[in-house]
Amino acid sequence: MMGKKYKFRKAYFIAKDNQIFEQFEMVNCYRRKEYVDSVCKSQQRLANDESSQMWNKGKPIPVLKAHGYYLVHESLYEEIIKPFEK
Repeated sequence: MMGKKYKFRKAYFIAKDNQIFEQFEMVNCYRRKEYVDSVCKSQQRLANDESSQMWNKGKPIPVLKAHGYYLVHESLYEEIIKPFEK
């Protein structure tokens, strides 16, 4: 039997107002759902506290949420997915 050629890994990211890669140069990636949820709650508390500051009164409170994605290796994308792109 032939060994597996590719391995899929699930990774979690924190999205601010449903924008996954707001700062595309660098993003934090998490492996465990429980950990990313606790980090997300902590960051949401900080965002809520910051929005109560006098200079942020008129700005909307950002909503942070954890999203999970399967990471695909670049060679797998080229081999399988790219031919079906529109």
